[in-house]
Amino acid sequence: MASSMQNPNINWDSRNLQEEWRKFKQHAELMFAGPLHKSAEPEKCAYLLIWTGERGREIYNTWSLSDEESKQLQVLYKKFEQHTTPKKNTLFARYLFLNRKQQTGESFETFITDIRTLVKDCSYKDADEMVRDRIVCGITSQEVREKLLQSGDQLTMEKAIEIVVTHEATKQQLATMLTEGTIEVIKKRRFDSSSRNRRPSPKQQEEISQNNDEYDCNNCGQRHGRRACPAYGKRCSNCTKPNHFAKVCRSRRPTKTVHDIEEHDEEDDDSFLNIDVIAIGKDHPDTAYANITLDTGDVIRFKVDTGAQANVIPYQIYKRMSVQPPLKQGKTSLYGYTGQRIDVKGIMQIKCSYKDRKYQGTFYVAETTGHSQPVLGLQASLQLQIIKMILTVTNPEMTHESVLKEYSHLFNDGLGNLDGEVTIHLH
Repeated sequence: MASSMQNPNINWDSRNLQEEWRKFKQHAELMFAGPLHKSAEPEKCAYLLIWTGERGREIYNTWSLSDEESKQLQVLYKKFEQHTTPKKNTLFARYLFLNRKQQTGESFETFITDIRTLVKDCSYKDADEMVRDRIVCGITSQEVREKLLQSGDQLTMEKAIEIVVTHEATKQQLATMLTEGTIEVIKKRRFDSSSRNRRPSPKQQEEISQNNDEYDCNNCGQRHGRRACPAYGKRCSNCTKPNHFAKVCRSRRPTKTVHDIEEHDEEDDDSFLNIDVIAIGKDHPDTAYANITLDTGDVIRFKVDTGAQANVIPYQIYKRMSVQPPLKQGKTSLYGYTGQRIDVKGIMQIKCSYKDRKYQGTFYVAETTGHSQPVLGLQASLQLQIIKMILTVTNPEMTHESVLKEYSHLFNDGLGNLDGEVTIHLH
């Protein structure tokens, strides 16, 4: 019966050999309690040595065991555990524990699990108290830290965990209320000419300073609080004057020829992407979708969005991919229609295909809420020939000469208006 089941195996080259042995032993004990429960103990010892492989048997041969000891399962367990367990260094264990801090973007669940594991090797008299202190000192949120400190000496490890978990859950619920649904359209932030030529009045600046409210900045083209302008200290690539970006520059741009190449600051248009429309994460009859095959072998259903200037994959879908390509960090930011910033986990370059067409491009992996759908932007949709761009509609029977001849009375006096009214329907 045992031959039809997966046998335990151990990777002797594992970086965490102690954990590798723990998993191996657990699997072996399940086999001995299940399909091999009728086997005698010497037979179980033989199975154990077979499962440990050649490397395990070489380790076994270095031990000086009597015939009776070599037939006792607990003796073999103890010897292998001694071999796989590193020598305890309490000082170094405490160093790792005391220097463990929550990383940016790391969930509290991952952080608390890690420090609870680290504290086991520290030999503290009150491990729970030390975990409590590490939560207070190690979390990234200053707001939560203030709440924890307000509890004073009444704060226990369990209460600290409850406060942090409650805060994260509340924050997630608020984010869901603001950005519930899927990313529909991603566009660059645009500014009209009137806003470019208008700065906040002194009264507005005073109100901003007093309330620390965010406002639309005419120096960088973004929305931020006081003294947070990313354009401060930068030089415009258009007029070379300081403290503003070229995209909001009010100076007249120099005339260019077709062959000129315009350079932009890193913080210019491509660094900011807006999510202007949010919709419910369900298929809609007026929405186009395409099943795109990635070179990882995963088939992902994308929403085809000709208004999007970027390809976006929700982080939840990225984590479920059979192979997760490495993510690179970039300077591009995504914003929701409410102005709330969406967390970009990273950027990946990946090949994909649709039917017999192939495409290699950039995909943004973003932290979203709800049942978010991946978005396939304009350029990818064109290259995969999911859509076709028709710039002109021609009539082979209508030529330039025939139009001038048939409607000659319209071209006599230059520019003007046509009589009558017309109704145009947009679909």
